[in-house]
Amino acid sequence: MTTQSKSKSCFSNLLKNIAKCIIFAILAIVLAIITIPLMLYFNDNLYFLKHIEQISGDNSLIFFSLMFLAFVLYSIIPMNLEPIIAITSFYFSKKFGFSSGLVLSTLNTFLAVNLGSIATILFVRFFIYPYFKKSPEMTFNIWSDLTNEYGIILVILLKLTFFPNFISNCLIGFSNISITEFIIGSLAPLPRYLSISAFASNINSIKYYGFILLSLKSHPYHEVLFTTISFLSHLFLLGLFYRSYIKIKDRVPVPTEENITNLPNNTSTLNSEIV
Repeated sequence: MTTQSKSKSCFSNLLKNIAKCIIFAILAIVLAIITIPLMLYFNDNLYFLKHIEQISGDNSLIFFSLMFLAFVLYSIIPMNLEPIIAITSFYFSKKFGFSSGLVLSTLNTFLAVNLGSIATILFVRFFIYPYFKKSPEMTFNIWSDLTNEYGIILVILLKLTFFPNFISNCLIGFSNISITEFIIGSLAPLPRYLSISAFASNINSIKYYGFILLSLKSHPYHEVLFTTISFLSHLFLLGLFYRSYIKIKDRVPVPTEENITNLPNNTSTLNSEIV
């Protein structure tokens, strides 16, 4: 390969990488434009947890259903779940008492998180993963081997680490891990959910802190600020993953016609080498 052809190849690869970065940036902007109004809507309307208690009134079934729906939506979007678990547990203990509230809030958390996670996994697996699955790159081969070999253990490790729920669900979506294995592995963070719920339920018994928590008021754009920071953090992690992917891709030599013709595949050459 001549120097001119090498420079053309490098230039074309550079243009491809720039085009991919532009597409990635456009998708990020579109997702941000969609996410911010949704968060404002959730904050100002039905899905804001403080309003659910007022809407449900004395109807426990409506209260549980709306809390469940709110948690499913919060588990799908890229947000940290621990503060929402604490606030949900507080309202459950306020309505049902400590013991019943603790059990119901933990059950609500487990079912809602798994339902939202399964929705994310299936979306990634059926709509995004097929595009990348066609690529024979080392990154996806290594990830596929890990998931095929360790399965449930990998799910447990992802759930026990500080990976955001949205990121771990996307990673599981890029695998062949079954939904059954995912549900079994999702039992691992139950003690963490239970401890957060117990802490929040105990706060309800302290009237001073309970009054402060109930009277908390914040501007909707504060939530948008923290959601945007969380969203940008996820994009940064995805950018690092893509950067590592490009590095691995550059290490793997692409077979060219010149390389193939230079291989000692001639029978006479092989015979002479054996002799």
